[in-house]
Amino acid sequence: MTCQSCAEEIKKILFGLEGVVEVQVDVPAQRVIVDGTLSSHLLVEKLGEAGRQAVIYGRSATNSGNLGAAVCQFTGPKIFGVVFFIQVSENTCVIETTLDGLPGGKHGYVIHMFGDLSQDYGRLGPHYNPLGKPHGNAANGNSECHAGDLGNLVVGEDGKVVDRKTSHLIQVPMIIGRSIGIYEEEDHLTCGGDDDGGLKTLLAAAVIARSAGVLENQKRVCLCDGTTLWENKNKS
Repeated sequence: MTCQSCAEEIKKILFGLEGVVEVQVDVPAQRVIVDGTLSSHLLVEKLGEAGRQAVIYGRSATNSGNLGAAVCQFTGPKIFGVVFFIQVSENTCVIETTLDGLPGGKHGYVIHMFGDLSQDYGRLGPHYNPLGKPHGNAANGNSECHAGDLGNLVVGEDGKVVDRKTSHLIQVPMIIGRSIGIYEEEDHLTCGGDDDGGLKTLLAAAVIARSAGVLENQKRVCLCDGTTLWENKNKS
């Protein structure tokens, strides 16, 4: 962004999307703050289609400060992508998932108790279940299930999935350091005599880490390798 005309163009793009409530553009800071309910993936996609490169580097609940945000990155060798957790209220967490490289079809999606990825994921532990509930689907409003049961990811034949779920059992500060597992099998979502939804074969797993809230991380250069936000985006 170089001028006010850029700012007005970006506002026009974003206000044309369903779910956008407010847009604040700060040209000198090269920053856009969006208040809304649509996925961050869609925001970046629509800006990209208009020739505007964007990187998301902060998420928070509206008018509530940062109640908690977390990120989980899948870095290959076959499955790539990112999962964001945003605590939008005391009892509601939004989970946004963008992944590529998965087999087409439905795949069970679970938060595990531990974040130890060693021994071919053999030390992830059981499904995250702080309340001692049976297996189910926490991402459909069900409170009588494991907090870590996120249902299924429905993957297209191109291997890609963009998914948005809501859970009333997840508290972001309590899942930092745990892990997410993606399974070959479809989760049957019921207690059918086992307590894992029929999930046996892990395709990939990654550790959940704390993420910045809105305006909490304004750096432009990564201290680990000196690359900028834009260089990191292009590498991915």
